Amino acid sequence: MAKDSSEELGLIPSSVLNIPFSCSTGIWYSANTVQRDSATQLTVNLALAVDAGTYRIRVENPDGNSGISAASFLTVSDAPVWTTSSGSIGSASGAFSGTVATVAATGDTVAYSETTNVLTNASLANCALNSSTGVITTSDFDGSSTTARTHTFTIRATDAQSQTSDREFTLTSSYGATGGGQFN
Repeated sequence: MAKDSSEELGLIPSSVLNIPFSCSTGIWYSANTVQRDSATQLTVNLALAVDAGTYRIRVENPDGNSGISAASFLTVSDAPVWTTSSGSIGSASGAFSGTVATVAATGDTVAYSETTNVLTNASLANCALNSSTGVITTSDFDGSSTTARTHTFTIRATDAQSQTSDREFTLTSSYGATGGGQFN
């Protein structure tokens, strides 16, 4: 009998293999897709109706034989959630030195990083981002510029489970009046 393309890829129709997941609440969820990678490994895709919890896994073969994990060893958690609104997080005078702003997200041990090259670029905003606190500092805001600019950048919050959430922010530089004036 010839194999079809799904058998060659190791794809298992959901009618052949059922892999429900049991949450600590006792609710069972079925997998959307299951792929047999080897005799000891499956790749499973599923959407859970709950945000977080611990899960036991039950594998059921087409012949009715099944096995269930003895413990809840799959833990599901939410990605980081931003508490700082997107958009402008402030403005500072050109050449300012100190703390410019702070961004924050909730989650399990959140780490912050820039996905663009604007905030930490010496010829642009010229700032540093503290990866554990979200504090943005500078020793010379806006670098060598002498005209007001708005810097748009994206910061990524990553939690302990490597889940990410990105948010776009802006910082604006300002400069005082230049030249001279005379009153008569």
